[in-house]
Amino acid sequence: MKNQEIDKEAQWQDHIKQWSTSGLSQAEYCRVHNLSSRQFRYYKIKFEQTDNSDSDLVELKNVKYRLNNFIELVTPDGLMLRFREDIPPAHFRNMIMSLRG
Repeated sequence: MKNQEIDKEAQWQDHIKQWSTSGLSQAEYCRVHNLSSRQFRYYKIKFEQTDNSDSDLVELKNVKYRLNNFIELVTPDGLMLRFREDIPPAHFRNMIMSLRG
């Protein structure tokens, strides 16, 4: 996936997250933010399917060891990845999937 595509998806994920807590209907949110309601529905469905798909990624709960609000992940071959602890799960998933090639 190209960086532009990842950025675009990240923007849509942010919009969908903001909409979910806004109290607005999808149509109202799209009007207020000058978004295509068709694209909004497309990405909402796409992310719902991604969130519900079988994956070997698992959510970490009650992580006890954090370094300055970061989570470090070290792979068996020594690759170290550091993420801010407030990273949205969908963004984390996209980054991991892009590393897979």
